[in-house]
Amino acid sequence: MRTTIYAALAVCVLAAPLPAYTQQSGSDTSGKRWHPTAAQAAALTEANLSALKAALNLTPEQAKNWPALEQAIRDVAKKRAERLNAWRESEQTPETHFDRVRQRAAALAKIAAGLTEYADAAAPLFASLDSSQKQLFIALTTKWVRP
Repeated sequence: MRTTIYAALAVCVLAAPLPAYTQQSGSDTSGKRWHPTAAQAAALTEANLSALKAALNLTPEQAKNWPALEQAIRDVAKKRAERLNAWRESEQTPETHFDRVRQRAAALAKIAAGLTEYADAAAPLFASLDSSQKQLFIALTTKWVRP
């Protein structure tokens, strides 16, 4: 009984956000979020690709479908970085609500096109994976292959 209480208490303490961890580190107090540079974003993409390939432990037959997926992921990441940079550097503010809606619709169309390319490239490899590889694939790509 006592062990259960201590375990529950430990979980509560560890799960609670600590103020020191929620504050940004460093001397930047401007309130701006950190954004990776193009080189950092590319390095993160390469690291994620390497981790995914290593985790999947592809057979020679499965590996034949890897290059298409790898290129599609790089393309999605590059297009996302380009969209974000263009948006950050844009000095033009939409004049009306409907201008903003149209601007968002155009952005979503670009996102949809990139995700379609990714899905088309990923499907053959995914179909060749066994069930444990499929679980790993989903777990490792869901968070970082995003629009």
